[in-house]
Amino acid sequence: MISFAQQWYLLFLVLVVPLLILVMKMKSLNIEDIFSKEVRERVFVKSGTFLNYKRRLALLVLALAFMVVALARPVILDENVTKEDIEGFNLIVLIDVSKSMSVKDLFPSRLEYAKAFVSKVLQEFPEANVAVLAFSQDAFLVTPFSKDAKSIEFLVEHLNPEYLTTQGSLIVSALRATQKLKDAQDAEILLLSDGADGLIQESLDFIEEKNLRVHVLNIGTSKGDVIYNKDTELIKDKEGNIVISKRDDAVLALAKQSGGAYLSVSNVSVDTQKFLDSIKKVSKKIKMKHDKLEGAKELFIYPLIVSFVLVFFSFNVPRFFFIFLLLFTCKDVQAGLFDFYHLKKANESYKAKEYEQAAKEFSKLQNKEALYNEANALYKQKEFQKAQKIYEGLKFEDKTKEMQRLHNLGNSYVQTKEYEKAIKSYEEALKQKYDEDTKFNLELLKKQNKDKKDKNNSQKQKNKEEKKNNQKQENKSDQAASDKKEEKQMSESEAQKWEKLMQNKELKTQPLIMEKNRNSDVQNNW
Repeated sequence: MISFAQQWYLLFLVLVVPLLILVMKMKSLNIEDIFSKEVRERVFVKSGTFLNYKRRLALLVLALAFMVVALARPVILDENVTKEDIEGFNLIVLIDVSKSMSVKDLFPSRLEYAKAFVSKVLQEFPEANVAVLAFSQDAFLVTPFSKDAKSIEFLVEHLNPEYLTTQGSLIVSALRATQKLKDAQDAEILLLSDGADGLIQESLDFIEEKNLRVHVLNIGTSKGDVIYNKDTELIKDKEGNIVISKRDDAVLALAKQSGGAYLSVSNVSVDTQKFLDSIKKVSKKIKMKHDKLEGAKELFIYPLIVSFVLVFFSFNVPRFFFIFLLLFTCKDVQAGLFDFYHLKKANESYKAKEYEQAAKEFSKLQNKEALYNEANALYKQKEFQKAQKIYEGLKFEDKTKEMQRLHNLGNSYVQTKEYEKAIKSYEEALKQKYDEDTKFNLELLKKQNKDKKDKNNSQKQKNKEEKKNNQKQENKSDQAASDKKEEKQMSESEAQKWEKLMQNKELKTQPLIMEKNRNSDVQNNW
């Protein structure tokens, strides 16, 4: 089924068609009245050589018509996509941006962990229509309901609580704000916070009144940590005591009463997948219009080529035909013109897990995104060294993309057992942007590396002791051999002298240590 992605461009054809009819009906056309002599010599061929001016002008009008068609983006739609609407759900994310969220008892801070978790939510729920609110004492709209995951992620990433004039965590304020959003009915509410400044009962009453379901991710440790202000000074209470912000588990009552999912996160290695699965399971599904262009085959290139051909024939043919040949014989330009085709084929192959074919299609594209995707496809084929070379040759300005590149590079180093390089890649990735999986991989790798070093050091110490003991044994053997040699050289009188001396000497046994005490905590000597 052929359709147009930008149908309103076709309205311009209303102007093009009458213009073409006007040109064709003109009995005479004095080109000298329209163009100067210099322009005619540079652009047009001599009259009668190939086409007369009237026909060339008609070709230009036709070329314009095909350009309009190209702008309207003709596509062949996937009939399976157009017939079915998708099931999704509305999700409102509430992010606590109070001072306590800057506490660093989770790496790099509670707030940064919350931001990273929003990114994970967007990845796990591509079908969700997501809105984001930030709150302290007041609630602030970050983004209304949207399915544009990249835009939402960008806005959340750059959320800066320093610009807010109020502090504290008034959850009921955020809950009230959710009801002001369009399409908030039956929406799931996800609260990312470290607790509340009292007034929990007020929030519970509001949830019951509005029949809301709230899912709570409680962020922070029960031990807590200090809070710094923007001048890096410790925050103190009225009595001058340093404030320690601890996670408040009372906020979990919001989820328990409303039938939502809840989870307390005290470190970055906590598995949040079951928590997300629970949200998806209980969410109320609604019918959403599917993007009809998903999986569509773009056809704009064909009317565009026709328009170029018509333009070339309308002007100085020898000169422009040479440009035409350059355009379609230059490898780099061809890649640019047909990128859409190779990209579509590559993505289709990747989704179908045909990684070898996907890598081939991505290799035909010359931009960074395509090279990155090619490396991912090679990684899936277990071509880790080839993937590394591509990852190493790339660098993105966008922090999220650069973090993903470095994360994948670290993974490929792990596969080739280059652990030091992997650790460095993970550390560089976290400098770009915090990511839960990257942090987990880094901590796991550092622990394994430390255990390996401790084992090696222990083995080296053991080898050193064994070598030392062997050296002692060799020295004793050498001494014994030397004594034996001297013994042979003793005179008979000296032997009688030593025999008499040994008869008057009491014998003592010197024991050999076979196993040292490994428990250094034993202090008793009895």
